[in-house]
Amino acid sequence: MHYLKRSLYILICLYVISLLMYYAFEKGYKYYFVDKTKRMTELFEKSTDYDVIFIGSSRVHLHVNPKIFDSITHLRSYNAGMEGANISEYKMVLDAYLVNHPSPKYIVLNIEPVSLNMDRILFHPSDYFPYFSNKQIECSFSNYGYPVFLYNCFPQLKFTGFDDYDKGNSIKGLLKKQESTNEYSYQGFLSNGMDTIIDAKPEIASTGILSIAENSFSILQEMIDTCRHKNIKLIFTHSAEYMQINEKKYSNYESLMDSLLTISKANNIVYLRHDTIGMCTQKKYFKNVGHLNKSGADTYTKVLADDFLLKRN
Repeated sequence: MHYLKRSLYILICLYVISLLMYYAFEKGYKYYFVDKTKRMTELFEKSTDYDVIFIGSSRVHLHVNPKIFDSITHLRSYNAGMEGANISEYKMVLDAYLVNHPSPKYIVLNIEPVSLNMDRILFHPSDYFPYFSNKQIECSFSNYGYPVFLYNCFPQLKFTGFDDYDKGNSIKGLLKKQESTNEYSYQGFLSNGMDTIIDAKPEIASTGILSIAENSFSILQEMIDTCRHKNIKLIFTHSAEYMQINEKKYSNYESLMDSLLTISKANNIVYLRHDTIGMCTQKKYFKNVGHLNKSGADTYTKVLADDFLLKRN
C-alpha cells in the first residue's frame, strides 16, 4: 500500500510539473509571436463587432489592408486570412469567429480552385492549440482526428504538436524576446515587404491536374448555408496573381473555376475575379508570383474596395 501511495504521489507530481512546463511554453509562444497572438485572440476569444470579415489564405492575409478598405467603404473590417489555409480551415475560421462575435454584415471569401485542395487539412495546426477554449476549434480538431479528449485531460500532450522552430521561439518568448518582422500590421493584415519578383515572365511548367478533396464543394456549401442562416451577405473573390500563374499551371483550373462560378450563381453570390486585372501583369506589385508586396496590397485593396461598393448589393 505504501508503494502504491508513493507511486501515485510521483505520478501526480510529474503531471503537475509537466502541466506547468506546458503552460510556461504556451506563455512564451504567445509572447514571442505577439502579432499572431493578437489576431488569433481577436478572432477566437474576443467579441468585437465588425462589418466585414475577410477569410482566405495568405493571399488574403498579405493582400487586403483593412485600413485602406475601411477608408473607402466607411465600414469596419478585419483580416482573418490564414497562412496556407484551404476550404476546410476557412470553414473552421468562420464557425469559430461566430462563436463569440456578432454576425458581420459581410463575409468576403477568397475562394479559388487551389483553395479546394486539402492534401494538408491544416497548414500550421499548432497555431490553434492555445485557443481550444473556442468550442468550434475544439470540435473541428476532433473531426480532423486530433486526440482532443486527451488534450483536455492532459494539455501538456499538445506540446508534441509543436515543431522545433516553435519550441525554440517559445524559449525566446520566456526570455522576453519577440518576433521582429519589420512589417506593418493592422486589423489582421500583415504587409509583405517591398521586394519584387525578378523575372517579368517566369517560366510556367504545367504540373497537370490540381487535385481537390471530394467534400470540398460540400464544405463550401456549408459555409454558404451558415452565412444565409446568419443573414450574412457572402461575397466571393479571386485575388490578384502574377500572369495567371495557377491557371497556366493546372490543366483543370478553368473547369474548377467554372464549378465555383456555377455555385456562386446558384446561390446569388457576387464573384469578384481579380486574377486578370491590369496590375497582374506588373511585377512591381508582386513579392512572388502568388503574393503581392506592400505596394501591391495597397493597390489591390483599393480595387477590391471599389468593386465591393459597386457590386455588394
